Amino acid sequence: PAAFMKKVLSLEQSHGALSLYAIGFGWRSEILGNAVLMIPKARRIKNKTLVEAFARLASIAIRRRQDELSLRESEAKYRQLVQYAPSGIYEVDFVNGRFVGVNDIMCEYTGYSREEFLRMSPLDILTEESREAFVERLNRLRRGESVPETVEFRIVDKQGKEFWVILNVRYFWEDGLAKRATVVVHNITAIKQAEQALRESPHDAQVLSLAGFVNIAFRNFQTAQELFTKAINASPRLGEPHLGLALCRFRFREEALGLTSMLTATLLDPRLSAYQSELGKAFYQTRAFDKALATWDYAAGLDPKDPTPHFYKGIALTDLNRPGE
Repeated sequence: PAAFMKKVLSLEQSHGALSLYAIGFGWRSEILGNAVLMIPKARRIKNKTLVEAFARLASIAIRRRQDELSLRESEAKYRQLVQYAPSGIYEVDFVNGRFVGVNDIMCEYTGYSREEFLRMSPLDILTEESREAFVERLNRLRRGESVPETVEFRIVDKQGKEFWVILNVRYFWEDGLAKRATVVVHNITAIKQAEQALRESPHDAQVLSLAGFVNIAFRNFQTAQELFTKAINASPRLGEPHLGLALCRFRFREEALGLTSMLTATLLDPRLSAYQSELGKAFYQTRAFDKALATWDYAAGLDPKDPTPHFYKGIALTDLNRPGE
């Protein structure tokens, strides 16, 4: 480069003619950088072994620095993912028996501030029954036994209210012992309530349908489809389970069956804007674009306060490159 040659010429004016020796810094097959030694032409490098040793040490130092920077970047990204994840996440240190990290969702679940949470133990937020299960699980780990990665517990929030969670746990081991864990937490109280309602009213179509939608929310589409089918068998003229079944069928890429179920739901409850909005989406997914747009217009007329049809239509027009309509 011109700037480098300019520097060399400047040095030669003050030190005389120079000899240039290039040194490469590498790690395995990776080139990390290079350097140039400049010495007067009248002199020679006496100890090439020393120069080679310097190059090796410099390569190790450069690589270590790169690894440190990469690790810091990875840790920062991980912390950001944890902080803004849509699920509760916490980290626990089994040696000290304390939480060492928590995200905002977990604080919202429990009602504790971050500072309060980090002063607590996992036992502090569990019901008595769940504490016993937690201790037994921990004892099994200490004995070297395997435990499932997922487990259900009941948690008590700051106000004393209990709710169900399912935990997905990743353990970190040192010297054969589980020293800490990262835990992803999902609030499954709605599913537990739906299961209880099903036990009390196993043939009630509305209960079956509600349980189906709860399972959709938790992405349990196969279970949801089974519940909607049972609800339809119990009460064929109820529109809600037909709507839910349509959503499941579209999820399983059964577009024709999904559209049939969606049409059935809107025929049974033709004046519901929400149903018509979903029918418009079904038309769009089956590439009946004009029918989709007309259906969303109809839905908007049924309930002017419902923004859903306007939202769906706006997305569709943008997707179709017709944003001005």
